[in-house]
Amino acid sequence: KASTHNKGSGVFLIENFQHFRKTIHLNVDIREWVLQEYIGKPLLIKGCKFHVRLYALAVGCVSVYVLRKALLLSSSIPYEEGNFSDPKAHITNTSFQETNGNKMNALNVHLFGDLVHFLVEERKFTFEMAVSKVEALFSTMCDIVKELFSAFKGEFSVFSPLRNCFEQFGIDFLINQSFHVWLLEVNPGPDFKQTGKELSGVVDDFIEDTAKVFLDGDFVKDRNKLGKNIGGLIEVYNESWMGESDGLPSMKMF
Repeated sequence: KASTHNKGSGVFLIENFQHFRKTIHLNVDIREWVLQEYIGKPLLIKGCKFHVRLYALAVGCVSVYVLRKALLLSSSIPYEEGNFSDPKAHITNTSFQETNGNKMNALNVHLFGDLVHFLVEERKFTFEMAVSKVEALFSTMCDIVKELFSAFKGEFSVFSPLRNCFEQFGIDFLINQSFHVWLLEVNPGPDFKQTGKELSGVVDDFIEDTAKVFLDGDFVKDRNKLGKNIGGLIEVYNESWMGESDGLPSMKMF
């Protein structure tokens, strides 16, 4: 993937070193690339590959929350293992799916919780088993987000959180057929159009809950009463990075 590109453009499926070298030589203006191993045997819904978009909020120095309502974004092209003739079967980025007149619709955009029904219908899980599996997957993604932000502690040239500031992220995951969760990428300033009109309320909830954190100062003062949830946000990480945070998100501007 070209480091200067976004929205699924500049992504190439490389099968061998010769192909890799040719791709680099054909794009001489690009100096930095991200090289990732292709993850085979992805979990499918209705025969199509998908990824999970988890919205995260970092406030102060630093508390990190994730939105309970995650998105499940699928390809519109059926997946066939080893067949790379149509990149749209593999690259599930919504903007990439919309190129060449191929419009995304409600069939491609779901809530992550809808995976319960797909597991029941397509994998023959019992409802209870499906709910348990989806909860376990969500918990794993939360653990990865916690580990991710913890790994950046002290790396202020890359990520430098500040008191009285916040930042929103879109974090993408892939799940394979063995239900292993892979971190794909972290997007600062995520594209909120990925929900489509049908699920635009997910973004509305994210923005409203963000406002509860950094505008309604009284809302978060009683930490013991509040617990680790603020609206639909779940706290997954809280640690003082600069020795000046009292552990509470304090986003009021004075």
